[in-house]
Amino acid sequence: VSFDGDSPIFWVTGTVKNNTDSALSRISVRVFVFDPAGKLIGAAEVSAWDVGPGATANFKGYGIGQKPAGPVKYEVTALGVNY
Repeated sequence: VSFDGDSPIFWVTGTVKNNTDSALSRISVRVFVFDPAGKLIGAAEVSAWDVGPGATANFKGYGIGQKPAGPVKYEVTALGVNY
């Protein structure tokens, strides 16, 4: 998670891994950003597409939120699906 100045947009980048024996059409990554006091200040949903069994994939996207006045804390969850 990285903020750019006072913009309400923040950037999310990372890597996910398909821990299953099947290819996944999509791995949806949800990121919730908190200020140092634990108050929710932003959220994002980004995806990695067509991830093979045991493979890793990069994701990059953006979320909406406020830059905190202090260190960022965040919670990340991911869910793989097939269509």
